[in-house]
Amino acid sequence: MQRINDLLVRPATSATDAPLPTTSTASRKTLALVWATLLNRRLVSEPVGSLQHRQFEQDMSDLTDDQLRRGLERTKGFTGFLTLPVFRGLCQGTPEDHSLPDARSALLEAIHAPYPKSAHVWTHPAVYLAACDVGWWALEHMTERELMPIWTMAYDQLVARVIAGESLALPTRRALPAEVHVPSTPETALANINKLKEILR
Repeated sequence: MQRINDLLVRPATSATDAPLPTTSTASRKTLALVWATLLNRRLVSEPVGSLQHRQFEQDMSDLTDDQLRRGLERTKGFTGFLTLPVFRGLCQGTPEDHSLPDARSALLEAIHAPYPKSAHVWTHPAVYLAACDVGWWALEHMTERELMPIWTMAYDQLVARVIAGESLALPTRRALPAEVHVPSTPETALANINKLKEILR
């Protein structure tokens, strides 16, 4: 394996390939500080501003500050070769880091959750959203063996989104009004009375 500074520089991507900047992504200043920290820990050897550092900035620009902090924390005492994909993995973490249960535990939670499903206290919003994707009928009528491949596909997609930094949330429930008043026109009321008379004859 190669170290970050030994990686071949890939050709620059076009403007359309670059991730859109958002307020949650890391700034160049933050990425420079991360590189300097990696340099101090002797995980990289090229200085800030080098070609390798610029490649690092380009590849890590979509990560949030929190993700970068997680990655730096995990590089303490790191041994081996730190490549760009390895560092990205350290930043994004594992499903357990995001309080995501494994696929089978999540499936069992979805199957056994009491009604109303939206009121259940879910381990993670991804479990509820995967259950919505698979469908409540399927969860109630199919066997665990039949459900597992369908469930795994739906759940893994949501897990990947969470690991990539997306924040999932349960849909908000709107309360029903205590009373509903629907005004009726005199013509509608008269038509309804006539219908009742017809029924009662």
